[in-house]
Amino acid sequence: MKRFLSVLTLLALTAAVTACAGVSMDEQSSSLSAPVQSALGDAATEAETQAVSIIFPAYDEANPQQVPAVDQANSATKFQVEMALPAGWTVSQTPPGDVVSVPGDFYTPLSVCSGDEPIGYIGFNVFEPLGGDIPQEEYYKAVYPGLRLSSFFHWDPYTAVATTDTAETGVAEIWYLDPNEIDKHPGAAPDVPQLETYGVLSYDKQLRVYIGIAFLPGALDRAQAEAIAESVSLSALE
Repeated sequence: MKRFLSVLTLLALTAAVTACAGVSMDEQSSSLSAPVQSALGDAATEAETQAVSIIFPAYDEANPQQVPAVDQANSATKFQVEMALPAGWTVSQTPPGDVVSVPGDFYTPLSVCSGDEPIGYIGFNVFEPLGGDIPQEEYYKAVYPGLRLSSFFHWDPYTAVATTDTAETGVAEIWYLDPNEIDKHPGAAPDVPQLETYGVLSYDKQLRVYIGIAFLPGALDRAQAEAIAESVSLSALE
């Protein structure tokens, strides 16, 4: 039994290290084509934050069943995400796998790490902007229905922190059913313990994409989530 537990522990540690290993998904030789780039902040802020630049789609999602939504994500026009993370945090060039179990609605996710420890992920999706007279403060509901209407998880309530005519970034309170407890309560979802954490969402109508950043429970507080959200920008890749 001890040997079995040791093997499980080793597998978990191996998965965590792999998620934060920083190995390029496709062994790109040019730094310009790598999906993630990092740089220290200026002299006044480099002790507190680190600038990160990510290109999405970060890699091709496997799609053996030829799901149209996956094909659409894989063929999306590349764009760039820039943001500032706390010092010591990075975005790995590898997906989180099962290490970070916060549910979402994103493609080509990459691990967010504190040192060698995976603490979250960032991913993207595409959307079709809606016309009509939708109030700005309500527009996010049209962009993120898949994150708001599930019975297993919610990225809601949501609070905008930065808004322009075509884009918005905000902080979402995430709750989800503990994936380690679901099988213990078959047919009784209300009895499954819930976990809570924070996430960051950002959409751009012109780019027709949105990104989401999820963090494990306890990885950060609301003030840190708001600071990250305020630093996020999405732009076309030149």
